[in-house]
Amino acid sequence: ILLVSDNKADVGNIKMRLEESIKFPCYIWHCLTLSMALNYLNKKKLRADIIILDLGLIGAINPKEIYEKMGEAACNIPIIVLTGPGEKEHDLAIFVMEAGASDHMVRGQFGRIVDAIEFSLIRHKIATAASNKSFRDLEDRQSDHDSAMIESKRKSDKKNHEKNQYISWVTGGYSV
Repeated sequence: ILLVSDNKADVGNIKMRLEESIKFPCYIWHCLTLSMALNYLNKKKLRADIIILDLGLIGAINPKEIYEKMGEAACNIPIIVLTGPGEKEHDLAIFVMEAGASDHMVRGQFGRIVDAIEFSLIRHKIATAASNKSFRDLEDRQSDHDSAMIESKRKSDKKNHEKNQYISWVTGGYSV
């Protein structure tokens, strides 16, 4: 889990809840800044299974840009975003969910963090399987198309050969 947050209380709360409740072994990489997290993903080639991203990082650009930059670097890793309470933050949560975030949580309210992680991983697994199936279906259709083209050429070649044999037979072996 890549946890990107500069709020010590939230980080401690998340780690405690994960240690108490998560049903599978996990390791948490904690980054205080967006640039540190991007460095982990880009230069160190960290392959996290999930990212928990606080959109209220101190000194950061605007929250939408934080999400967009992380989304570009995440390369299909599910992202759970943390926002504050309130109408403006709710609108931000809607924006990032529409942009592809796998889940949203209000900072400090981590009672369902384990469920959010598990459900995000399940949705990602299903989406990846569907995407792979679509790709395999596309490959199968291409293969079927290629096979049909080969069979069509074979039939055409056979027809031309039969036609040439007929002409040869009709003309007594002389070509016209």
